[in-house]
Amino acid sequence: MELPEGYYEICGSSIDVKFSSMLPMHFVSRDTGHPLVNVFRPNDFKYWYNPKFDYITPIIFNTFTADDFNLVLGSGNTNNNGEWIPVKAVGEKLIGKGKVYVCQLNVSGRVKTNPIAKMFIGKMLGIWIQEDSIYVE
Repeated sequence: MELPEGYYEICGSSIDVKFSSMLPMHFVSRDTGHPLVNVFRPNDFKYWYNPKFDYITPIIFNTFTADDFNLVLGSGNTNNNGEWIPVKAVGEKLIGKGKVYVCQLNVSGRVKTNPIAKMFIGKMLGIWIQEDSIYVE
């Protein structure tokens, strides 16, 4: 969760994490076609309340690129040439029978006050949480 800006090797993949050229953002796109987010509505991933500050704060500061991670939640950022490109806010890599996620969303402390954050983290863990019910996938 929330890797700082820099280069990483994760499960044999090169990950380039970069601070958002649009500054911290209050939203990411779930319009990716990924099955993990197909149950969410278009405006679910924006303007999350932050109980630490008692108001809405940005949900993403850094995005990343990695060729062999599937796009789960998307954003935009500039490349090394200053050109705007699509990037990942959350990505998934299949490893054997499991999955590895890189999640740049700021969800720490927000799952108790933002039902979408709670449901999304649950989905990544293979648990679907809805209306006080838990379903294991």
